[in-house]
Amino acid sequence: MGDARATLVPGLGASAALVKNPLSAEQLDGWKDKIEELADDFLAGRAEVDPRDYPKTCESCGLQTICRITENRALLEREEDEEAADE
Repeated sequence: MGDARATLVPGLGASAALVKNPLSAEQLDGWKDKIEELADDFLAGRAEVDPRDYPKTCESCGLQTICRITENRALLEREEDEEAADE
C-alpha cells in the first residue's frame, strides 16, 4: 500500500516525499473521503472559499489573482460590523 511510483507517477524520484514517506491506509482513506466531499459539493454547485489553514495556506498558494478569499473575508467583516452597529 502506498507505492507512489506504482499508483501515482511512474517516474517519481527516490527522493520524493511520497516515496520516502508513503501514505498510510488511514491517510489514503482520509484523502478519499475529502476528495469525495469536494466532488459532491462541486456537483451541488457549492464552492465556498475555505482555506484549510487560513492565513498560512494563502501565504504559499500563489493563486491570489483568481482567489476570492479576500472578497469573502471583506464581506464577512462588513456583515459583522453591521450586526454590531444594530445592537
